[in-house]
Amino acid sequence: MILPCSCFHLQQDKLNGIGMRVFNPLRRTPGSSILNHRCTVCGAIKGVAQVEVKAAEEEKKVESASKVTETKKKFSSNKKDRQSKPR
Repeated sequence: MILPCSCFHLQQDKLNGIGMRVFNPLRRTPGSSILNHRCTVCGAIKGVAQVEVKAAEEEKKVESASKVTETKKKFSSNKKDRQSKPR
């Protein structure tokens, strides 16, 4: 999950945006609706409500689906260009 964090990591700044870090989920406390996540850079722990986690997962699915669609469009337009050029 990508969450904001105050630590510094140049590669993740380029990949995810400035101040946005990859967080790994931790074990859930029984009976709690909060799911804790640990920053992969500095180890900070943040609690995130399950509703926010589900929303982030849905957003990620939509984003990846749109990237696939864009890639397919690029591929098909390149293919058409290649077919229209005489050899």
